[in-house]
Amino acid sequence: MWSRIEGVISDKVHRPATIWLFQKVIYTWMLLHALYLLPLHAILWGSTSWQMPTVVDAGFVANMVFWLNYHPEHGDLVWWVYVLAVAVSLSGFLGVVPRVLVFVCGQLMLYSANYVFNSGFYLMQFFGFFLIAASPNARHWFRISLTNLGFWACRLQFVLVYAEAAFFKWRGTTWLNGSAVFYAAHLDHFVRKPVADFLSHHRMLSIVLTYCALAYQTAFPILVWFKKLRLPLLLVGIGFHGFIAIGMTLPEFGLAMIAGYTLFIKEETALKIARKLKVKRLETVRTVPQ
Repeated sequence: MWSRIEGVISDKVHRPATIWLFQKVIYTWMLLHALYLLPLHAILWGSTSWQMPTVVDAGFVANMVFWLNYHPEHGDLVWWVYVLAVAVSLSGFLGVVPRVLVFVCGQLMLYSANYVFNSGFYLMQFFGFFLIAASPNARHWFRISLTNLGFWACRLQFVLVYAEAAFFKWRGTTWLNGSAVFYAAHLDHFVRKPVADFLSHHRMLSIVLTYCALAYQTAFPILVWFKKLRLPLLLVGIGFHGFIAIGMTLPEFGLAMIAGYTLFIKEETALKIARKLKVKRLETVRTVPQ
């Protein structure tokens, strides 16, 4: 039994084109997010930051991730190392090294200004960590194993986002009585004014949207594993998260979730995209004999 599982994991990279495309999507999101934050980075990190240091318990791990709070004078250095590492990771040069820098600097930035960010940045940090050692063209059994395990960790993490969101929504009241979207429409900082005005005057539509969102988030962790249902499910999700990105003040989260759908596209589709971009050496290879 174990030998069979080991063979499946380490025999070959199963979705090389999908993994390649997903890595590009991750670091493209990170680069666009960094450019979006460029005018604000001195406010969020650095000696002139307005962020109040987070009080944490004594301990190596806690103090390590909040290091930038204790040393704000290094904020600019961490920021520019992060941006450069993201750009290099997107280009595909230097392999693991820039990906490690992206994760480390990203964690420092995230925990130093954690009150500012939503789940989009957190999710991308998870993806980046899982795929630090991933290589679509891996030939050694160990690197192949890390690639396949990292890819499946990303898939499971993405599904868990939906499962956890649905779990807590079912435990609340506003989603069950259909008022969640209508309530959100009255929060000026959460929904853009034209959308808020429209939903406020169409109460029944806001109720329908509430139940549709609840049904989608509940069904996604199960239905996404059925290949025949996957494409329509993802298309609905693009519309759902597109609304979050455009209609609400959460563009980075909406785009992060849409980016996550890359994990579930067909390998043939990813390979066609790679070929159009003239990317070579994405063929599936088996382990080099030891």
